[in-house]
Amino acid sequence: MYEDEPAFSTESLWELPVEFGSVACVSCSTRFIAVGTTRGDVFVLDILGNEINRLLALHKSRITGLCFASGCFSDDVIASVDRDDRMLIVSSSVRGASSIVQEIRTRIQGSSKLNGVAVDPHIDTAAQGKRFAIACSDGKLQIFTSSWLIGSHSTLREGEGEIQSVCWEGNLLAWSTTSRIRVFDMTNNYGVCMIMHSDNVVPKPVRSTGQGSETMMRPKLKTRVSMRKAAADELYSLCLTSNDTVKAYTVNPDRGSKRKVVLKNSYGRNHFSRDKGNFPENASAFPFLGSVYFSDDEIALLLASELSSGLELSHLSVYDNSRVTTMDIQSEGDRLMAGIVPVPGSEAMALIYQAQTIKSAEPRSIGDRLEWLIEKERYEEAIDLVGSTERSALLHMEDKVSVVGEKFLLSLLGSQEWQKLSDLLPRVLQITTLPETTKGVGNESSTKRLIERWTQWIKQFVRAGKTAFIVDVIPLKTLRLPKEEYTRILSDLTARDQEVLVKVLGTWDSSVFDVPTVTRIVETELKTAQNKKYLKEALLVLYDYSHRHDKTLRMLLRDRSSRVFDYISNHELFEAVREKESIQTLYSIDENSTSRLLAREADSSLPSTAVVSILEDIGDRKLLFSYLHTLFNINPDHINQHHKALLELYCAFGSPGSLIRFLKSSHYSLENALETIKSAAQKTPGKDFSKEIVFVLQRMGDLVAALEVLLDDSKDVEGAIEFAKEQADPELWKRLLDRADDAEVLSRLLDDPHESIDSVLLFEKINASTRVPDLTRKLFRLVANAKLERELREICMEMLSEDVGHGMNELDQLVRKPV
Repeated sequence: MYEDEPAFSTESLWELPVEFGSVACVSCSTRFIAVGTTRGDVFVLDILGNEINRLLALHKSRITGLCFASGCFSDDVIASVDRDDRMLIVSSSVRGASSIVQEIRTRIQGSSKLNGVAVDPHIDTAAQGKRFAIACSDGKLQIFTSSWLIGSHSTLREGEGEIQSVCWEGNLLAWSTTSRIRVFDMTNNYGVCMIMHSDNVVPKPVRSTGQGSETMMRPKLKTRVSMRKAAADELYSLCLTSNDTVKAYTVNPDRGSKRKVVLKNSYGRNHFSRDKGNFPENASAFPFLGSVYFSDDEIALLLASELSSGLELSHLSVYDNSRVTTMDIQSEGDRLMAGIVPVPGSEAMALIYQAQTIKSAEPRSIGDRLEWLIEKERYEEAIDLVGSTERSALLHMEDKVSVVGEKFLLSLLGSQEWQKLSDLLPRVLQITTLPETTKGVGNESSTKRLIERWTQWIKQFVRAGKTAFIVDVIPLKTLRLPKEEYTRILSDLTARDQEVLVKVLGTWDSSVFDVPTVTRIVETELKTAQNKKYLKEALLVLYDYSHRHDKTLRMLLRDRSSRVFDYISNHELFEAVREKESIQTLYSIDENSTSRLLAREADSSLPSTAVVSILEDIGDRKLLFSYLHTLFNINPDHINQHHKALLELYCAFGSPGSLIRFLKSSHYSLENALETIKSAAQKTPGKDFSKEIVFVLQRMGDLVAALEVLLDDSKDVEGAIEFAKEQADPELWKRLLDRADDAEVLSRLLDDPHESIDSVLLFEKINASTRVPDLTRKLFRLVANAKLERELREICMEMLSEDVGHGMNELDQLVRKPV
């Protein structure tokens, strides 16, 4: 069964002798504790619970209000009131106290019962005198002011119901009635704020009568109000505790502030339900008994427990709805008479009283919580606790913290949760390794211990054959282990998991392990391993780390790995491949990549003349073409001395269009090019080189020969006509007209008669034996075009004649004008 972690540490502080009745109320100062009893006595204890004074029979019956005065003699003065004798008594708390302590005995007039007392915190310096506030059951808040000669009574407020509790903090006086809370500025004499609240009645728990059971109504518990000054500013924290609600407020006494009071949080019974959100049927028999501030955002709440004669203490957070698990406090006596008070000056401590017992309660220390979690074997929670605690708070607990870490890790080891163990190992080791205070403090001590613990756990993983789980979490930068530890891990991976070995070698810096040792281990394993793939990869990385590029290159070439090209480029190993065998091997791996590699370094390490010589020696003209073609595309300037060879290679191996692109973008001997291309055309009848021959003839200026190639070799009449149009040479049109005896040439010329050809001459080419498709339509269009041309010429001639006549007339008139 899961057990809730206790919220507090409690310790019995003092026991009231039975003959004095029960504890009715308690007040605490920074040095002393005052205990009021149901018999009217006051006991004074030191802060450790040792009795130092008894004020016996101070009142006639139960003391309902008790407080320490403050000032230079704060712990020497106790103010108390009795519920029934209506007396305010101020007396010295310690025997033989200074004579400056003035004992006061005064009766509060006009009130049947007194519910509480509070004293001015500035009692030594207040200009008005020593002031005491008394809560009266008749609805009056009485202020008693004491001077050297006589005291005076005044009523600060009345008519709003019974004053149930009162507290005085700083300049503010707060009190609760049956329906509201009021806060008053006693220094500046004005009301700060009012808070409304509901009133509840608590029935008395069921008791056996011998003849059955009955439910009796118990007097309602008072609404209690407590206040503390916030540490950071001029605000006050106010806590209201009723029977089933605790509310936390922030009060701003500044007159200029628009918001005087802000509700920070409210806790009701639903926050403490134990059965799916429902309290027991007699839930009102378990009221909230009191609350105190531990800090500006933490409250300790005391409430009656469902357990017989028990109490519960909860640790609440003001700024959210979370709470630390409630803990049970076993005690005897009437639980509705129990209460809780803060201990001034302590960081987080309170006193709980019930029956004859006073106990101290404080949030459990880190050490207490760790001990409890270790005892319950809840190691993961303990690790989270250590991780969220400041390192300085863990000093002198290094043994306990280390035990938590080791036990947690060992529990994971025992359950074989390797993945979880490896994920949590860095954090657990880091946060649970503290410097040993007995041997010195500082980072050096903790770092040494952390390295030792890492070494021990690495051995655990290696011994279990689970090294692969730890390689990703081993420290490499902020913390550096000895080299032999990293080397041991890589050695184990070589034998057990070569794939992980390759991944690790790619991510670890070579400085963390012994590269030569690991290299020898991998080389040895490679000789006998059946699967050599990952071991070869690992060896390549290791050779790279040790700059053994010759071995790496040899391995890559031997295995015909495509990585060889990037490796040569990255490490500039071009000199190493200036051999026939190396280049031949590279081409066998990837022809295009090899050509690019060789061509990129033509300026320096691999001059083109040397590469061409090697490739010619190899005797594979296709490889030579691949290299020169790539070189031409990358750096055309290096191809000048290889133009003739590349031209021949383009004729032999070039893709369609590549030869013409080379001819258009390069400089070469036209005669040699023409001869080479014609020779290639004769050797390879299946290839058409007419475009290339025409281009060369055109650059040589022999347009007629180019036209003849188009007409005779390519049989490209349309291309020949387009060529004639582009060149705009009349001789070409004459040659085309001469070839018009051919029906195809004649048909194309009739389709697109050019102005350079006389239509009459085209007509003369037509005779009875001419066979031209759609001849009639073509002749009609030719005649129409000729007629249109003639008409245009005539119109132009008329316009020109008119313009000339008009110009002559203007000239004649100009000449006739007198000079």
